[in-house]
Amino acid sequence: MHYVCSDIHGQLQLYRNMLESISLREDDSLCVLGDMIDRGADGVEVLLDMMDRPNVIPFLGNHELMMLCAMEERDEDPERWEEKLYARSWLNMNNGGSVTWERLQALSEDKRQRIFSYLRGAWVQKLLEVNGKRYLLCHDSYWQAPTEADRASPAIYPEELTDIQYSSETMGEGKQLWSLFYRAVWTGLHRYRRDERVAEEAFRHFPDVTFVNGHVPVQAQDREGVVRTGNVLEIDGGCALMDDPDFRDRGCALLCLRLEDGKVFSISS
Repeated sequence: MHYVCSDIHGQLQLYRNMLESISLREDDSLCVLGDMIDRGADGVEVLLDMMDRPNVIPFLGNHELMMLCAMEERDEDPERWEEKLYARSWLNMNNGGSVTWERLQALSEDKRQRIFSYLRGAWVQKLLEVNGKRYLLCHDSYWQAPTEADRASPAIYPEELTDIQYSSETMGEGKQLWSLFYRAVWTGLHRYRRDERVAEEAFRHFPDVTFVNGHVPVQAQDREGVVRTGNVLEIDGGCALMDDPDFRDRGCALLCLRLEDGKVFSISS
């Protein structure tokens, strides 16, 4: 079976309860579409558990991307690290990276580096075919490869959708390539963050593909459960909001989708 979840945000007990609920077997796979860390306290422990499970497949989210970039800044200038762009963004209260950094500091340097290496090999997007249906899994939208003709367009379409993994080599001279990772996992085509018409047009460019995304909690759209709009499934159930009094009673849960039959597992405790 093929399972997909997203945006665990340090909720270790929900993650463990989800694994028990879906009865994940060795021949199953679970794709986690990024944002395993931050806000909740136990993101590092979630990553360590995932690293021990070969059938749990990590994807890059904007929080992992912030952390990796912040760590590269720290290596370059440790004395002024917290003044740097990504460090400030990751550690601020809104993004909640400080709790993850505290947990990382408690680990050995070897274990920290193994976590960073694991995430540097995470997927940015991946195509799956299940029961004759094609799915594109990505944290926010999809990889938008620009051409000169497309640069002025409201939405940018690649010629085809392909599997893409992150690489730390995209820093430095690869800034343009890195910016595409940034857009794929953070500021891409999500309906909530972009003009809805533009976003839906972009996804409709691939009518034979169902896009499965996280990134924006469905509660921020006044919805609950997995949300389908056209050929897009949004599965961020709001783990990041569980400690927010404005959202606590609005159905926040860790959602897990089984692709074979569309069954949704909703884990709230």
